[in-house]
Amino acid sequence: MKGLYITLFGKIYSQLATHNSKLWVVLLLSTTTLPAQKIDHKKNYEAAKTELKNKNYAKAMDLFKKASNEHPENLNRINATYFYGYCAYQQKQYWSANHYLTKLIEKYPTWNKISEAYYLMSVMSFEKREYTNGLLWTQRIVSKYLKKDVENLKWNYLNFPSLKDTVIELNRQNCKDTTLATILYNLVKDEGGWRNKKYAKRLIEDYGINTEPVTVPVSVVIKAPAPKDTLRIAVMLPFNLKENLRDNEIKSNMYLFDLYNGLRFATDSMRKSGAKIRLVAYDYGKDSVDFIRFIEKPELAGYDVMIGPLQNSVAQATNRFAQTTNTLVVNPLSTNLKFTEGSNKVCLFKTSFETQAKQAAYFSASHFNPKKALIITSKNARDSVVAATFKINYDSAGGKTIGKLSLTASTLGKMDNFFSKKTLDSTGVIFVSTKDQYLGVSIVRKLTELDKAIPMLVSADWIEFQSMNFDQMKKQNLYFMGSDYMNLEGDTIASISRSLIKKTNSIPSVYTFTGYELIYQLTRLTKTDVDFFSQPEIKNINPQQGFLFKGLDYKKGKDNTLFTIQRFTDAGFEEVK
Repeated sequence: MKGLYITLFGKIYSQLATHNSKLWVVLLLSTTTLPAQKIDHKKNYEAAKTELKNKNYAKAMDLFKKASNEHPENLNRINATYFYGYCAYQQKQYWSANHYLTKLIEKYPTWNKISEAYYLMSVMSFEKREYTNGLLWTQRIVSKYLKKDVENLKWNYLNFPSLKDTVIELNRQNCKDTTLATILYNLVKDEGGWRNKKYAKRLIEDYGINTEPVTVPVSVVIKAPAPKDTLRIAVMLPFNLKENLRDNEIKSNMYLFDLYNGLRFATDSMRKSGAKIRLVAYDYGKDSVDFIRFIEKPELAGYDVMIGPLQNSVAQATNRFAQTTNTLVVNPLSTNLKFTEGSNKVCLFKTSFETQAKQAAYFSASHFNPKKALIITSKNARDSVVAATFKINYDSAGGKTIGKLSLTASTLGKMDNFFSKKTLDSTGVIFVSTKDQYLGVSIVRKLTELDKAIPMLVSADWIEFQSMNFDQMKKQNLYFMGSDYMNLEGDTIASISRSLIKKTNSIPSVYTFTGYELIYQLTRLTKTDVDFFSQPEIKNINPQQGFLFKGLDYKKGKDNTLFTIQRFTDAGFEEVK
């Protein structure tokens, strides 16, 4: 009977033991630097794997026990705990196996291989003839890859005439279990007697059991797959190709094609440096219903990372998908934290507007005097939230908000009273929460008329305002907040731009570079020993330096809290934060 579980273990082992070859997204890692430890956890783990391959279970148990130490620097502790339980099972030390597996299940319920632990618990229960417990454990298994193994497990332990009464009771307790019903049908159909024939007929009617001769499943030898060293990435974006390519030209969503060009170009570049990446793009059109149908496809459960979708309307479905499949989902463009609500596997690649406002408040309180601020916002709900976030954090950082104004195109006259001479003379900074070009230009024009160049924090989108030149931006002392800042004069950008133009025949945009940076951040961690599939929360990651942008930091939440504040000076466009 053990042959079935040993061969299954070969499959499990190959998935778990490739710890060092997996690629991890920089969004989920914890690589806290700690003093060197006397215990070499990694050495014990590698030695234990060797003993396990040689079926020296007793020696492997001792080494896995050491390698399961809960020290935060021990990156193999979860796998080691599972393998200890497996070795204890092989030694028929069921109490030890149960103890370690129970500890793993309770402490790491979101471990991506938790179904393997459930499976081993069910095997031990069946071995001890605790059939009810065995079935309860199988009901917790959600991995589609174990579906056939679970069916075989039931057949191998329950398909015995001597257990007919037991199976009848189990069927009564688990009336939705088709495999159990089929086993029961197989036990009663040939016994004769009207009661058994009636029972068999009822099972056929209730469960749709095939009346053809039942072939009892046998143990199948499963060859261990090659070590998993390829990062599988699904790009799920609303390209809407049916509409865009109807006339053989892209009419809308060009920014998405720019983003994908960056993702694809970076993938090719990283492959040349030795990284193994599988990048597959999916187009769900522009309908959220189509997206929800899309993610129900079994093939999507096999990816490690999903880049996209973008809309908040599918956030709930996305979060559910991430939790169910243990897939990391990265929204590459959104700045709205609402997209991440409901799952610790979903995050933003950019800095949320709340985080930008919060850090801008701290920056303002420490850089501008007097420590008094004016706030201007549009009537837009998001702009109002940003303004409120700035005010709360500016005031708590030692500053004082002395005025707040909500503007629309029809209420610009309110600025005359708001910008009184006395008020402006005592103002250290003006925070403007709007991306509306008309409102932005009107505010700058009014301050120009008043000959006041008070430092003003604004969205980086203002850089693209066509009605305002760089000289005006420098003269009016504008500070731009954004996470897309790049040193355009650097050799790196120039080199990548030339290569992109040559390869795609298109001029790269900030979206192209965003795609490049995202793949770069995913790939760079192939050199680490951390298995991100075992990390339940993205906040464990330490700050990471970027390649094109500033970098990544998820210590304080689900968005990238590293962003820059820039301004125009006589020396050009430069970063001040």
